[in-house]
Amino acid sequence: MTLTKVRANWTLQRFLEELKDKDEHFSGASEITLTLNGKTLDDKNKKLFEYGFKENAIVRTIFKVVGGAASDAPRGYPLDIAKWPKKLKPSKKECFSGSYELPSGRHHAEIPCCKSVTSAEASFHLLKNELFFRSAGELKCKFNSDCGKPISFGYYAWLSQLDPEEEESFRAQFDMNALISPNPELRKCPNEECGAYVQRPLSMPDVRVRCSQCLLYYWCWSCGGKWKGSNNLKCGNDDCDPLSFYYDLLVNCKTETISEIPNVPSIRLCPTCNTMIQWKQNCKHMTCVMCKHEFCFVCMKSWKEMVNHLGTKCEIFQY
Repeated sequence: MTLTKVRANWTLQRFLEELKDKDEHFSGASEITLTLNGKTLDDKNKKLFEYGFKENAIVRTIFKVVGGAASDAPRGYPLDIAKWPKKLKPSKKECFSGSYELPSGRHHAEIPCCKSVTSAEASFHLLKNELFFRSAGELKCKFNSDCGKPISFGYYAWLSQLDPEEEESFRAQFDMNALISPNPELRKCPNEECGAYVQRPLSMPDVRVRCSQCLLYYWCWSCGGKWKGSNNLKCGNDDCDPLSFYYDLLVNCKTETISEIPNVPSIRLCPTCNTMIQWKQNCKHMTCVMCKHEFCFVCMKSWKEMVNHLGTKCEIFQY
């Protein structure tokens, strides 16, 4: 998420309140840690400029999540199964994610391509992740990692039991993704008041660009920050290379004893959407606050693929 018009004289507390107003996911984590240039922002009464915050600085977010299964209210299917699409088969079997119980009088759905069984809630979170976090312009079966066959938006929308407002929002995002995804040379202008999409000519090898609509300033094609460099190759923003930041933080973070397994890294990237998550307490069963993917915080394997994993001392996945 991009938060613009941030003032350097804001306190950290004010900054957190602005984040929560902009994105519902910030209320899903028990705690949030913010970092700037690799340093943790930990004093809520301190002003941002005291941390070295400058215009277009990138503040990283780490969600602290309590281990355990998700507790979202289930989105049940209609009772009248006569209205189901012809190729879908009602099922009383467990949802493939293992996260959502079947409400009384309801059914899960069996996907014809791979025979996996899904709930409306699991389908909803998969679709939301594909559209809003992966920017997918085409949809494929994600109910089985070995499948990947194409699924239409309408099919996914029905599986997810979208209400009219959700369907309108999801459809608009899908149409936009379909326009952008085939073209890697298309980016959204970082000026929030503009919102235009900028196409970089293939003949332009550098990453210094300017929106042809608002003509606000030159910005970096890679990080979206305001251009500070003296040439067309390096933007001059300290946080332009997010991969090196993630690597240093993941490798050098402190370790914890989780589910009686010592020396487990306390910070991980969600295997599905790459959201940064910091373990807080309880067991190794982790649910991502962004995409709802469930995984083991120790070995990083998908939780649904393992049986009786809580009682198993699995191997620690190392970055």
